[in-house]
Amino acid sequence: MVDISTGAGPAAGPRRALTALCVTTIVSYGVLYYAFPVLAEGIAADTGWSRTAVTAAFSAGNLLGAVAGVPVGRVLGRRGPRPVMTAGSVLAVAALAGVAEAPSYGWFLAAWLVAGVAMAGVFYPPAFAALTSWYGPHRVRALTTLTLAAGFASTISRRRLRQRSSSARSSPPDCRSVSSSGASRPAPSPQSRSSGPHPPARPRIAETAAGRKRSLPGRWRERSPGARR
Repeated sequence: MVDISTGAGPAAGPRRALTALCVTTIVSYGVLYYAFPVLAEGIAADTGWSRTAVTAAFSAGNLLGAVAGVPVGRVLGRRGPRPVMTAGSVLAVAALAGVAEAPSYGWFLAAWLVAGVAMAGVFYPPAFAALTSWYGPHRVRALTTLTLAAGFASTISRRRLRQRSSSARSSPPDCRSVSSSGASRPAPSPQSRSSGPHPPARPRIAETAAGRKRSLPGRWRERSPGARR
């Protein structure tokens, strides 16, 4: 067996290396790639940028990741998969932090370009190169396992993000009314509003007329059309 750091073979067991690669590939694809279609509409709504501009930044990052795959592959051949994937993971964290805190569209675009370089170090190519060198003649089964496991990245990431967005939309807002002193207090509930004192009901027209008729003096009552009848 050969040391993993050289990329020639597993030293602590191929199964643990395969499991670690499956987990890291699922997380990498889910965070850097499949989460964007779910979040793009919210990003455009929060920032005021057009959906086309937001998608263009993401596409530019993917194109740069494809171009960066050539020099990353050379480094992978010389130093092995461990330093490449470690550097790609650290770079991905910094790029996503820049995307989340981007104060302008230029910063947003630059952060996605950095994320594209990180994609070249954490996606399928370095993982496949690692498994090929570690497993040797048994690499077909390992490559198939990694491909099938990473295929769930889209399902897991999109389902989790949609659950979070739907729960955020369904949660009721914290409605509070501010008093004259500036302190906030809960707004009264509909039950408390209905249980409070009601204003006196307005009398009907017929009842008002009858009351006026009874309150008339005797002489005016006699002169009224009802008294004549």
